[in-house]
Amino acid sequence: MFLAGDFQIKGLEGVDLEHGDYLAVLMDTDCSHCRDAVFELNWLAEGQGLPGVVGLSSNGEEEIRAFQEELRVNFPIGQISREDFWRLLENGSVPRTFLVRDNVVERVWDVEIPGEDALIRVSPPTGG
Repeated sequence: MFLAGDFQIKGLEGVDLEHGDYLAVLMDTDCSHCRDAVFELNWLAEGQGLPGVVGLSSNGEEEIRAFQEELRVNFPIGQISREDFWRLLENGSVPRTFLVRDNVVERVWDVEIPGEDALIRVSPPTGG
């Protein structure tokens, strides 16, 4: 499964989603599990040697902005169409987290946010 390039993402224009490693988190601003996951996602977003974090939501711009301000989200959240949201969700549950490497989905987690150890096992640090 490929992630970037298959659909339009509004609000992540400065983020390169086709190269490198990142966690893309499918979320809904009204979802209690998504709201609860922000603390862990913020921690991962600040982690050294870990993939970057971006959120994907089909909510409106105002809902996304309010969600980011209220929960002090420190990673970008892009807006996608409702159709793309459901296509990415498939039969899963939100938050749905994709580990993406060079635009290819390597692993998917539903509801549970992967910990640092899981990410290092799946995506060992490069370089060096």
